[in-house]
Amino acid sequence: MIAPKFLTLSEFLQYRVAYQSDQVVYNFLQDGKVASEKPSYQNQMPPSQQIVIVHPETHCTCAENQVGEIWVAGPSIAQGYWNHPENTQASFDAYLADTRAGPFLRTGDLGFLKHGELFVTGRLKDLIIIRGRNHYPQDIELTVQQAHPALCSGCGAAFAINADSEEKLVVVQEVERRRLRHLNVVEIVQTIRQAIVERHDLQVYAILLLKTGSIPKTANGKVQRYACKQSFQIHTLNVVGDWLENPRHKAGLIQLEKDLDKLEQQIAGMILSQKQCFPLHNKALDHSPITSHLYPA
Repeated sequence: MIAPKFLTLSEFLQYRVAYQSDQVVYNFLQDGKVASEKPSYQNQMPPSQQIVIVHPETHCTCAENQVGEIWVAGPSIAQGYWNHPENTQASFDAYLADTRAGPFLRTGDLGFLKHGELFVTGRLKDLIIIRGRNHYPQDIELTVQQAHPALCSGCGAAFAINADSEEKLVVVQEVERRRLRHLNVVEIVQTIRQAIVERHDLQVYAILLLKTGSIPKTANGKVQRYACKQSFQIHTLNVVGDWLENPRHKAGLIQLEKDLDKLEQQIAGMILSQKQCFPLHNKALDHSPITSHLYPA
């Protein structure tokens, strides 16, 4: 059997993939409609396997074409996590609230069923919910990367943070290396904001342009959205240009960084002042993270 072709997001938006016999069949989408009037859905799930689409909060079965969390059951599913009973119960021991059927494995993936085919739309933990509307980060990331030629493809992340008591959108995006020297931050930011408003009806809270090759990724090259969010919150991203919805917040962050630097200097001074009192620990103090950073040998 021919191995399946893995599609990028842009390809997924252009093609529907169906597997029939030993060949891969592509039904090209034209203006959002399948060009073939009679698409084939011949591949059936084995009787021993079960896939259901479930509302992640109510645990009730979703209707066809309705997006929910993908739950699976069958002999191919593991029994749980080794020596982690709480995690095992949360992920491997799920039951439907409306039929009490189970147990199912909660995959954490979102998707829907159509004519017996499963379509995966994203990850539950990555879903961005702003003002009651669901947004998939990969859709926003694709919009950003197509907005301006200076932006790297596949090297951005979109996520939500809580600011001013509500969820707001943050975008971090790498810049092409050849564009770094003459980077027009204002132009790029305006282009990104306009594209997101037009395609997603969303206002952006913050946009950070990153140095090429600096965005957090896994070993196989997948962008780590959660790590990007953490790095944004503690200001450790390698930023070459940025924009914030409220400049006052940026001024506050700058002041916070100054206060932290000042506090670090004070702590280092206190540590060094103790060296005469505790001579046996001088070697350890000399190699402490703070003193080594501020007073290198």
